[in-house]
Amino acid sequence: MAQPPLLFVCTTCARDVPAAGATRGRQLADALRAASADAALTIREVACLNGCRSPCNVALRGLRRWTYRFSRCTLDDVEALLATARAYWAAADGELGQAAMPPGLAERMTARTAPPG
Repeated sequence: MAQPPLLFVCTTCARDVPAAGATRGRQLADALRAASADAALTIREVACLNGCRSPCNVALRGLRRWTYRFSRCTLDDVEALLATARAYWAAADGELGQAAMPPGLAERMTARTAPPG
């Protein structure tokens, strides 16, 4: 069975909690869901993506695929994140070249890990 297309969003960074309301990560997850409501992409909220020094982190990760983490994401990045996620899941092994990522997002890639093997 094929893995469903996922985009992971960290929603719990303590430095990312506003005075009232949801964290920036949760706000971003909600905005991504709203913008991709008709797409096959699933937005999954997670407790940590190990990027706490530069919060609001989003990751692309899949079985036998490259892993990418983007930090300091904002609501302004919703379309760029969705476009990058579509390119990631369309690539056979998830490897993204610089041309596949919008420049502003490529500059905030803080982790890139090859698949095992």
